[in-house]
Amino acid sequence: MTCCFAPDPDADKAARRDREITRITKEDFKEKQKVIQLLLLGTGESGKSTIRKQMQIIHINGFSSREREEKLAYMRRNIRDSIACIIAAMDKLDIAYTSEEAASLGAWVLRLMAENHVHNSVQADQDPFDYSQEFFDAVEKLWQDKGVQESFSQSSRYQLIDCAKYFLDRVHLFRDKSYMPTDQDILRCRIMTNDISDIQFDIKDGHHKVFDVGGQKGERKKWIQCFNNVTAILYLCDVSSFDLTLKEDIDSDRPKNRLLESLDTFQEVWLNRYLQDVSILLFINKIDQLEEKVRAGKSLRSMIKYCQQGLQLEQQELEEQQQIGDGLTGQAMNGVSLSSRHHPGGGVVGLGGGGGGGGSGGGGGKKKNVGPLDLRQFVCQFDFDQFEPT
Repeated sequence: MTCCFAPDPDADKAARRDREITRITKEDFKEKQKVIQLLLLGTGESGKSTIRKQMQIIHINGFSSREREEKLAYMRRNIRDSIACIIAAMDKLDIAYTSEEAASLGAWVLRLMAENHVHNSVQADQDPFDYSQEFFDAVEKLWQDKGVQESFSQSSRYQLIDCAKYFLDRVHLFRDKSYMPTDQDILRCRIMTNDISDIQFDIKDGHHKVFDVGGQKGERKKWIQCFNNVTAILYLCDVSSFDLTLKEDIDSDRPKNRLLESLDTFQEVWLNRYLQDVSILLFINKIDQLEEKVRAGKSLRSMIKYCQQGLQLEQQELEEQQQIGDGLTGQAMNGVSLSSRHHPGGGVVGLGGGGGGGGSGGGGGKKKNVGPLDLRQFVCQFDFDQFEPT
């Protein structure tokens, strides 16, 4: 007797469905592998938004005419806030104007701002402030006053945006309503990041998503929202801020140094348990502004002394952690390649210029392992003699 069994149509259909699911899953995995998510982190005014804007210029054909026109309002705001900040500080610093006309114009500008209830929380295009030609005339005359220049030279003693000189030197351009801002203007423009912004672009190794998050203390709680599926973190440290204090601590009896805040925040990022498998590139930013300050006579000795004292203590703490199994100092931070931070050979510390100057990611030369104390080591070991005035 011969028995014949017909194939089960349901089983065959299930097998085909299983193969299709496997194929789709593999394709989806490959697509996700091609997506590189880069998170820009750093304390306030470290240069995160400038890096994002540079990427937009390089990879997304820059800015449209409409975007440039919209940015002009923020550039005028930078001019207004800068001159107001400088002249308001003159009374506290006991600096006098060199002419009665300048003193009268300074009082008029401050009164004008008070009458308009100036507040930077509103969008620049909704700002009620009247940017009249009379106002710009006053700004240009004030900026030429030697007393105002002296106040500007002592700006480390109060809170002033680092693009102030750039825009105050160019008032004659930005007062023209028909002026079309350049890429350099846009890179220099200071717009506080109060939310999570991103750009996306394609280059040969895949699709890139770059997220920019505010660096002020109140904004850092949003950082964790961006940790999921992040490929790499670009942490920016503004080393030119060694002589500045935090804006958030303006009313504090013991305001914290900005560079020290950056060092501490970097260590928090490095030790974050959600980021143990994430590549990190440390970008030492605004080297050019650091050079300008040192050449102008600013002393780095107090900062170096602090870093040297803290370095030994923190190294001991990390060695103790390693002994109990954490192995934190054995991890290597990866840089430009954006591969795993556990990859042998580690990554690179990037050195960059400030403002629109950008900088290198440090891709050349031999790679080295980098740990959470490297910012302090950089400050301690950097050859500052090259910046000494001749």
